[in-house]
Amino acid sequence: MYKSSSFQYDIFKDIYVCDTLEAAIEEKVSKEEAADFCNDKSFVSDNGLQIRKICKEFVTYFKILHSSHKNNGEKHLSSKYTEFLNYWLKHQLEQSAIKKIGHKDLYNYINSKYISFGEDGALAHKIHDLGDNFYSMIVLYLLNKEFYKFKNNRDVKCKDFLEVFETQYNAGLKRCYFDGDSNLCIELRKFINLCNHELSQKLKDCNNLGLSSMPKLILWGKSNDIGDNYNDFNLIDFQNKCSYIEFAKIKKEKYPNLYEILAFHYNLPYKSGLDEKKRYMMTILHEFIQYCNENKINTNLSSFMREFIDYYYNKSIEDYKKIFEECKHDHNSKEHCSLYKTCKNNFNNDLSLIQNNPHNYIMQQEEYITKLSPLDFFILKAKAMFLDSAAMSKYSTTIISIMISFFLCFFFLYKVLKNYI
Repeated sequence: MYKSSSFQYDIFKDIYVCDTLEAAIEEKVSKEEAADFCNDKSFVSDNGLQIRKICKEFVTYFKILHSSHKNNGEKHLSSKYTEFLNYWLKHQLEQSAIKKIGHKDLYNYINSKYISFGEDGALAHKIHDLGDNFYSMIVLYLLNKEFYKFKNNRDVKCKDFLEVFETQYNAGLKRCYFDGDSNLCIELRKFINLCNHELSQKLKDCNNLGLSSMPKLILWGKSNDIGDNYNDFNLIDFQNKCSYIEFAKIKKEKYPNLYEILAFHYNLPYKSGLDEKKRYMMTILHEFIQYCNENKINTNLSSFMREFIDYYYNKSIEDYKKIFEECKHDHNSKEHCSLYKTCKNNFNNDLSLIQNNPHNYIMQQEEYITKLSPLDFFILKAKAMFLDSAAMSKYSTTIISIMISFFLCFFFLYKVLKNYI
């Protein structure tokens, strides 16, 4: 289970120091007398010998980190090293494929014995199972590890750093938005800011090599970000996030990229290659226009269109202008330009409206709804209302069928009476 409301992930700022000191474990573990108590326990697991080894390495690593912190001070190694050590212990258990019962047994044993080796009470209440938070911590651990490698080692190439960043950042977005780990979102944005601040020149050089800049991560409802009055979760359909309203749901199978951008609250997943980023952005726009065309009779479509344009398109408009300019010539055969041409061929009027003034695209939809006859408009509103209520009922199929039949009868009756009169 997540402890997202209170759990803190800010334990990796000294990862470079911790990883360097970890190398000393192998040399010192056999001589560390404080770890002898690990031999006294018969662990309830098939991996008893491996757990005993992890126990000894844990005590040795603690002694190394504690000594470094005590001798060199907070600026060299912060007191958060104990939280990092707790993550390290979980990582060793997972990496060694130790069963959960073995995890619990070791945690309990260490906590019962920490007074014998945990100097100054440094480990008090610090050693526990991280639960699902551990998998978010892996993301942050790997991101920070690559950051320091890239920062301190000239031999690490832009492509290598940004490919790792792409994999871990996008995995983090999914845990943040699909699994509800909101604190991970905050840490991801802190990491982006760290990269932009301390790797600014390196990232400019990467950009010149055709690689993407750091993404912008907007956290809805946070200070300095857009407010949280948005409709996106009303449009998508995934576990624990679905709301039933008048919108036809955007299905992942039919609109995978549009679905994803809504699921991420209009935050783009990172694509390390510039051309790949352009391809992804053109796919989102194409799916958006396609969805709007297929749902013109949706009386609330314009609300979604306005939200999409305000919260996503306008914030990426400079990137889209570059794509449109690059792809206006027929000879450009790059994949994002092929998508642009397909979009233009299928939805020329829609794309032109968005390119020239995206809010005219919204007005066109509003005018379409306004021009509907009173009866057509009433039927659409009633149908939407009953689709909404029926979706929350286990009898939804029956109710929808009855109501559609009901309104069709009234519609044909209206036509007959109109001709008769």
